[in-house]
Amino acid sequence: MKSAPQPKPPRQNLTIRMTPELKQRAQISAIQQKRSLSDLIEEALETLLNRQERAA
Repeated sequence: MKSAPQPKPPRQNLTIRMTPELKQRAQISAIQQKRSLSDLIEEALETLLNRQERAA
């Protein structure tokens, strides 16, 4: 039995630019993981920022 999805915190819109190839790779990854593209990008950015903070 699946647990109910956790509510997401409030979000703001953001426009980003990326190459068509990167966008396609990200979309494919999101589909394979059954996630939204915005969730995938948000997690990737959070992971990057956390790594940078730990390295500082």
